[in-house]
Amino acid sequence: MGQRSAVELTVPRGKSSTSRLALITDAENAWGQAIAEALATAGYRLALNAPSGAMPAAGEQRLGFACRLDRRAEAEAACQTIAAQMGPVDVLIHTDNEVEPVSVMECDEATLDRQLATNVKTAFFATQVFGAEMVRRGQGRIVYVSSIHDEKPTGSAVAYAMAKGALKMLSREAALALGPSGVRVNLIEMGAMVGDDQRFRSSLSAIYHDLGAKVPVGTLGMPNEVASVIVALLTDGGEFVHGAEIRVDGGFLLHY
Repeated sequence: MGQRSAVELTVPRGKSSTSRLALITDAENAWGQAIAEALATAGYRLALNAPSGAMPAAGEQRLGFACRLDRRAEAEAACQTIAAQMGPVDVLIHTDNEVEPVSVMECDEATLDRQLATNVKTAFFATQVFGAEMVRRGQGRIVYVSSIHDEKPTGSAVAYAMAKGALKMLSREAALALGPSGVRVNLIEMGAMVGDDQRFRSSLSAIYHDLGAKVPVGTLGMPNEVASVIVALLTDGGEFVHGAEIRVDGGFLLHY
């Protein structure tokens, strides 16, 4: 992530709609992009963060910004600016997902700090800042996009697995704390996605060898699979789905 002292934004032009506003914390990775397009199709307005600083394109229904959400001060500044330009955030979708292959004994402090900052501190401060606004309004949705490795060891990316484990507990704590105020909190656990056979290849386990043959549905997952589940989860009919941990892995964890 680049170093920035203030939130940078590209401001949407034209009249805003009255549809709900969804914030995607990393709109640069494949999952963030797919979710953004699916929500736009469903009629959501979008606030799209670019952690690298490469600003997303703005439009009538989109605001792009560049912010280090692992820093509370920047998260607060982003919240204020988004509210001024687009109104309050109705839906927070945490999509930050960065894997650094490293073993237990080889993981250094810098790697651990990066993985925790990207994968869980961003979620924690975004939840505190944007969740507080949702609590004040008595409504809102938070969805964390995580991994099956929030519980299942990778054998190859210890810091990532640790961070996703922490994210899972954050989701549970947030569901407990925010639910009574009308904020619905859920977690998506991705697995067997295209590219996972390389991201999580391990010298300790052969689970990711010949990955496609181990997925009961017969194919590897794509980012749009995750996006479709999120859109369905955010419908009004999903109001009673709260504190859920929804596995999107084609049944991969059923393989033994």
